[in-house]
Amino acid sequence: MISGATSGPNPDLTELNRIFFLQLRVIGSTMGTRAELAQLVSLLDATGTTPLVDRVLPMTEAREGFAAMESGDGLALGEIRHTHPRFGELDLYQWCLFVAEHEKRHVTQLRGVVAQLAPAP
Repeated sequence: MISGATSGPNPDLTELNRIFFLQLRVIGSTMGTRAELAQLVSLLDATGTTPLVDRVLPMTEAREGFAAMESGDGLALGEIRHTHPRFGELDLYQWCLFVAEHEKRHVTQLRGVVAQLAPAP
């Protein structure tokens, strides 16, 4: 999944061959132009509009929160938030980004361990 291509395409950083060889399916969704995004942000700032939050749950109730999101119509992903002890309230989209970055860190650590354990040439 690629998120945040509003600033423009950069295929030099994309490994398209992996997409083809792994036979991945790419589904795109557009939200508008950068100018339209800037207009939207200005409108939100001017009107004080904020996201609709259905409920905020502590991490101890994460299972119930995810069940509520799963049973919803898909819009609940941003409406139900869980409180992280350090980062505060996060919706599911933010949690996905957090977990992805966290896993990237682990991958980097594992590569370092593998490199250290590899037999000398």
